[in-house]
Amino acid sequence: MKKRYTINLKDFKETCMLKPKKVELILQIQKGKKNIELKFQMLNQKSNRFHIILKEKLDVIDYYFLVDNTIILRDNKKKNNEAFFNFKNDNKIAIFAIMSAGKSTFINALLGDEILPSENQACTGKIFKIKNADKEKCEILGVTKDNNTIEIEDKKDLFQINNDSNLKEISILKKFENINKNIILVDTPGINNYQNSDHKTVTYDFIDGENVDNVIYIINATQIGVTDDQSFLIDLKEKLNMEDTKILFLLNKVDLIDETYENEAKIVANVKKYLENLGYKSPKIISISAYKAKILRLGMNNNLKTRREIYEYRSYINEYIEENNLENVNEKEIINQLLSTTNIPLVEELI
Repeated sequence: MKKRYTINLKDFKETCMLKPKKVELILQIQKGKKNIELKFQMLNQKSNRFHIILKEKLDVIDYYFLVDNTIILRDNKKKNNEAFFNFKNDNKIAIFAIMSAGKSTFINALLGDEILPSENQACTGKIFKIKNADKEKCEILGVTKDNNTIEIEDKKDLFQINNDSNLKEISILKKFENINKNIILVDTPGINNYQNSDHKTVTYDFIDGENVDNVIYIINATQIGVTDDQSFLIDLKEKLNMEDTKILFLLNKVDLIDETYENEAKIVANVKKYLENLGYKSPKIISISAYKAKILRLGMNNNLKTRREIYEYRSYINEYIEENNLENVNEKEIINQLLSTTNIPLVEELI
């Protein structure tokens, strides 16, 4: 007998702001010994309310939504801040990716400031440990190979000392924009810098030398499945204790996808299959736009420095105003709406 299921998206606070046009429910079910994924198009009954009709009773293992082709996790996965990540040995979350996937840009978006070098090149050459600290001013400390600690007075110096061979690690104490938990994000060098093989050594030594229980792995949506990425993911799986390690995959730069030729939902599905084929079971994936979130946060905090950043910030806001025919606008509310489309606030809640 057919049974109707109604889902009210107002229960999902990150979706009710999106005014979704297309919502799909992804069910992971078990049939026999196999896990199968089913996709259902949600039919709009009225504002933020959708329903589906299932022909049979299904053994549902897990589910999530694709809202306008962006993955939205279930609300009960993040009712408390420890719902996803485990902090057994320490409070660190290691961030891995190949070169220019957007690690440093992602962290800068969380900080709301341009702290880490994040040009479109191999930037991070050392281990950067960014600690969430209630400080008005950013404090930067360098650790030498002799384990001496030196204070770095100007954050601009990070661009120079990043290549200082006398330093092995850099610690940054700075309040994250929207994270209250006492955590440390560890930014590691991209392993595929062929001009400097030390980057790979630094990252692999970190993995081998520390208990890595929590990982954020960032994948470039415009360069999925490249050889370096695949090799690193295979190595990472072999080095980590997969039973105890929590890995959140972030599909970055989705805003650069030309949907005339590519479909984001299909790309997300392909990334899921790609990771499963590499041995990552039921990978948790969130598509993000780290650069857009960084620009919005920089503008919100009056930290825009270049003409290009100012232009992009105004463009995001003006485009939103024109698309929605708004008058007497509240810029802060618009920024919050735009930030929700980057999925960075969702990641912050999971952290």
